[in-house]
Order: sequence, then C-alpha cells, then structure tokens
Amino acid sequence: MRASRHAWSLTGTLFRDLVVVQVAVFLAVLWVYATLTNDLSASELGHARAAVILARAAEAGGLSAIEPLPELIDYVQRHEGLRFGVAVEARWLPGSTLMPDFGQANGVLMEDSRFTLATPGGLVEGHATTSDIEGRPVLILTAGNKPDGLDLAYGIWILGTQIAVLLGPILIASLLTTWWRLRTGVRPLANLARQAASVDLDRDHAGLDLTAVPVEMRPLAQAFNHALDRLSATFAARKRFLDNAAHELRTPLAVMAARVDAMPAGEQRTLLKRDIRRLRALSDQLLASARLSSDWAPVPAPMNLGPLLVDLVADYAPLAHEMELTVGFSQSGEPALVDGHPAALTAAFANVLDNALRAEPAGGSVEVRLKDGRRVEIEDHGPGIDPAVVGLVFEPFWRNGDARMGSGLGLAIVAEIVRHHGASIRVEATKGGGATFVIEFPPSDRLMQA
Repeated sequence: MRASRHAWSLTGTLFRDLVVVQVAVFLAVLWVYATLTNDLSASELGHARAAVILARAAEAGGLSAIEPLPELIDYVQRHEGLRFGVAVEARWLPGSTLMPDFGQANGVLMEDSRFTLATPGGLVEGHATTSDIEGRPVLILTAGNKPDGLDLAYGIWILGTQIAVLLGPILIASLLTTWWRLRTGVRPLANLARQAASVDLDRDHAGLDLTAVPVEMRPLAQAFNHALDRLSATFAARKRFLDNAAHELRTPLAVMAARVDAMPAGEQRTLLKRDIRRLRALSDQLLASARLSSDWAPVPAPMNLGPLLVDLVADYAPLAHEMELTVGFSQSGEPALVDGHPAALTAAFANVLDNALRAEPAGGSVEVRLKDGRRVEIEDHGPGIDPAVVGLVFEPFWRNGDARMGSGLGLAIVAEIVRHHGASIRVEATKGGGATFVIEFPPSDRLMQA
C-alpha cells in the first residue's frame, strides 16, 4: 500500500478554508460599513489623523491653546492648504486657523461629521469631530486637507480597530466554535478506524457499523465492508481446505508408518520414519492452526508446559538416537502456568524440535529448556541462520539451506499458533554456532484475574 508523501489533515484543511472565508466576510463587512458611512473617503481618512494630532496639541495646551507640538508642526508643513480649528465649550482656542462665529447665522453647519461654513469667499467644506477631553466637549474642524499615504493607512487602521472591537469577539468565538465542530465532526472517522483495526479474519465480524456513519462517508464504509466480506470468504475457504487436507493426510500417513515399521532396520528405514514424522507434524500443525482460527476453537486453559515438553522430548529420543544425536530437557526458575491448547502447542514445539534435530551435526545434542514456566528455548549447534534473513524465518515457503529439506511452511504455521496464544517467537544465535528458538508466553489471564 502506497502512502502519501505529504500527510494532510482534513480538520486542518477545512479549518483553514473556513478561516479564510470568515476573514473575507469580516473585510467585506468593514468595506460595506465604511462605504455606507463614507468613512473610507480620502478626506475622511486624512481628517482622522489630523484630529488625533490636534486633540493632543489641545490637551498639551491645557485646553486653553493649541500647543505647537513637533508632530503638529510637521503635519502642517506636509499638508499645504490645511486649515483647522479647535473649540472648547464653543470657544475657539488660540492657534486655530479656522474659527467660524457660532453666533452668526452663516456660521458652521454640522451634518454627519461634516461641516459647511459660509464665508465672504464662498462655502468652505470640511470634516468635524466631537470628543470629550478631561470631561469637557471639544470640537475639531479641518478643511483643505490633502491626505498622504500615511494618513490613509492610519485612518484605515483606526477604522479597522473600531470595527474589530465590535466584531472581534464574535470572530474569535466563531473560529473556536468552528474548530470544535470540525473536531467533533470528523470523530466518526476515528471510530471507523478503530473498528477497522479490530477486524480479525479469524473470527466472525459484522463489518463497520453504518448507523453512526455520516451520509458522505457511507459509500466508503460500505465498500470496505464488501471488500471485507470477499476477504472473509476467501479466508474461510482456505481454512476449510487446510482443515480437510490435514484430516485426509492422517490415514495415508498412518498406513505409511505401519509399512515402514515392518521394514528391516537400516538407514533407509530411519530416513523414512523421520520423513513420516515430519509429515505427521506438519499435518498436526495445519489442523491445530485451522482449529484455533475457527469460531469453534476450544477455550484455552491454564497449563504447565513442563510435562508437555518432557513427553515431547521422550517421543523424539528414539528418533534422535537413530540419527546419532541426543536430545535433552532442563527446567529452571519458578514454575508458572500459561493459557494454551496442549495439542496445538505440542505440534508447534514438535516442528521446532524436528528442525533442530535436522540441523544438528552428527554426534551433537539438541537442548530443550523451560525457564520460569513461560520461556521455552530449543537450541541446536548447526550452521545457524544468517542474520540478514532472520526476519524471513517465519514467512511462508522460506527455507534455510538445501531447498529439498522441507516445504517452508512449518515455521510459518508455528508462528501462527504462537500468535494465537498471545506469545512471541524469535531466533537467537547459539553461542559457538547454531540457532536457538525462543518462545515466551504471557502469564495466565485466569490466574491474573483471580
């Protein structure tokens, strides 16, 4: 299965896109508001900055005069034709260059932050701002202002800040709600992933639960269920074939064993007995694996591996003697029980022991050890296994050395039986040469629950 080079998050992608949409809506609201209120005109934006500077100058003059602050002087120099006036409580402050008479009929006419002033030279139009400084009403007028880029940027900043104060909390709440809803919205995907990870082809399964799947995800879940049904059917057919084959092999193997036993003693008889034993062990493993994978598999029971291994070594001792080998058993540590199926474990241990006897050179000894009741070691002193291919040992059809020695299925089936018992199996190098197969079992669940 090929993985994407760049992993991406559905939640992150949707959230990013929604943030872009919400920011665009916010800017659109800002533009509409400014357009309707005429706050984005160049003259209005220029007036905004001039009003702030004039307010500072008036406050610096104690609201009795306009203090010629450096920033005011610089602003006036850069804006030729600017006229301004600051009135506190209907009294124009000294320093104002625009001072209409409030008592005249042709005085200042205010309308929507703008003013119109009738003068002998004609009408003067400009912008007006009213504010409160030190608890006193202040009127600021500007006319003839030609704003530059800095004025426009400052005006937009002020306008954006004002709108952000109003809409900012709403925008933040919307983003947080969106993130939370996206996280909860994709939760069914995580549930589907957990259901898919728990699927075991060795057991009956109902597939993915479609009742809790959103409509948009249902075709994917249904396709997965259909594929799972096809895999289950194929897997079940394979298990039935293996089970039937294992059963069918038992009778001809028994006949062959009887005929070999009737043969005169000799090397040929020994080799045939060894081959029949290997075929019988492989048949037993196939049958044990099929039964463990079936729905009617027996419930594992707490058992002591010691007696099982003693019987196994005793069964193989005559064969080892005929091969000019010895096989020994030792036990150390505290005894312990494991949950297992005796027949299946016997078949698995028999395969590993048979492989060890075939690998052991003439005159050698194969050792079977049980440590702490849960660790089984089967050690030989043969050619060993190349570290480069250790990871392939338990793959189907893998064979070490001469291709004529075995089908390459034995250790794969052993690994399957071990897996069904919740145990682990690995290969270690024997000191001085050879291979040691180590099988470790977990403690008995029933004893842990007691």
